[in-house]
Amino acid sequence: MKYLLCLGLLLAATAMPAMLGFATSGVSVILDNRDPVLALISPNGGEVWYAGETYNITWTATDWWLPPTAVQISYSADGGNSFEMVADGIANTGSYAWPLPLIDTAEALVRIRATDSQGNFSQQDSAMPFTITFVPPQAPQLVTASIVSGGDAVISWEPVTQTVTGVPLVPDGYLVFHSPDAGDESQFTLLANIVTGCSYTHSGAAQNYPRSFYRVVAYKDYDGRVAALIKAPQAPTLADLRTLSGGRP
Repeated sequence: MKYLLCLGLLLAATAMPAMLGFATSGVSVILDNRDPVLALISPNGGEVWYAGETYNITWTATDWWLPPTAVQISYSADGGNSFEMVADGIANTGSYAWPLPLIDTAEALVRIRATDSQGNFSQQDSAMPFTITFVPPQAPQLVTASIVSGGDAVISWEPVTQTVTGVPLVPDGYLVFHSPDAGDESQFTLLANIVTGCSYTHSGAAQNYPRSFYRVVAYKDYDGRVAALIKAPQAPTLADLRTLSGGRP
């Protein structure tokens, strides 16, 4: 009988739930001295980007403790001797749309920096310089010249809507050059700056010249060089424009 009583007490004890409770704290970081893993994807050297256009700076950055505003971007126009801020405290999305400054350089670099919440950071520059230059418009097409009553010459052309890279563009204007000799660019002198429209009337052309040749240039005056050329004391030539713009027109 005593055996059966002990057995009954043992079974009752094993059927009772354990009298145990516990709670865990949140994750606690005592020490983190690892820098974020960072890679600059683009621009990383050799690209040709156009001033005034918008391009994506792309990167990857990983770390356990990256805050919402972990990334800083800057750029250099002189091969890394000096840097200017592009964006500070931006999200680690892996891409930033950068409207390029109006500069002309073959020594551009981008620098990206990622900083975690513990103050550890990684920084990377473009591996090689890239180029920022001006977007040249497409050449005007279907340029025609015809003599009308009174001996005036009417020059007309199709509007330019693209750059040489296929980017949509509205030119600031068109320069009309005239020459009695088609083979000599120094003889093509500026007749007019047409800001709107795609035609120009050269008054008295038939009476004043035995032969006339015309060239039309679409331009985007990013840094005021065209405006300075137009205001020159003497009528500038097509050769002057070509020299001014580094031979691009």
